[in-house]
Amino acid sequence: MNALNGGYYEIALPALEYAAARDLFLGQYFLARLYADNGSSHTDHAKAYMLFQRIANEHADIDPDDDKRAVYVAKALTALAAYVRDGIREIGLTPDLPRAIEYLHHAATFFNDEDAQFELAT
Repeated sequence: MNALNGGYYEIALPALEYAAARDLFLGQYFLARLYADNGSSHTDHAKAYMLFQRIANEHADIDPDDDKRAVYVAKALTALAAYVRDGIREIGLTPDLPRAIEYLHHAATFFNDEDAQFELAT
């Protein structure tokens, strides 16, 4: 995590890939964030989308009051909404505004995520 936070993606990438391959939640989440980072030489929006989608599919109904992963799930839903809103040509994901709004609404109301609330308001 220190390597990722410090911008040392070459060091962080193998560790995050290892963790994600072993179904470690935070490994999946932070690997998706690394792939989603447009300032990284490892940017891969298709991979980021797939990881965020997996997180949403597997964890969208966790208890937001008792599960520490809730904040990350909300952020994953918000990131997923942006991908769905804009689409990803490489994987044939066409823009779908109503679906993007559903992701944002879930993050905003169920998880009380302020970023999702802001996105819905704009």
